Amino acid sequence: MTINKLFDMRPYSIVQRFGLKNPVFLPTASYGHFGRDSYSKSVDVYYEVSGSKSKAINRNGKKVYQKKVEFFAWENLIMLIRLRKAFKL
Repeated sequence: MTINKLFDMRPYSIVQRFGLKNPVFLPTASYGHFGRDSYSKSVDVYYEVSGSKSKAINRNGKKVYQKKVEFFAWENLIMLIRLRKAFKL
């Protein structure tokens, strides 16, 4: 078993898995990046993406969308379980 069979290491897949294009900068920049529990929350975004819902139009005339994003996705330990199982640890 190799790591490449467990993890898709292509840049696009890494961006998708960890939600690196989600607007979660302030919460993830406060009090450190590691050792936090991951959680999901709806946030306002100013672009339409798959899974987003139109919410309203803000005072600048731009549409506002709601999108559910995962915060601290890198803290989710589901991949650790897969690693332990694959390498019999």
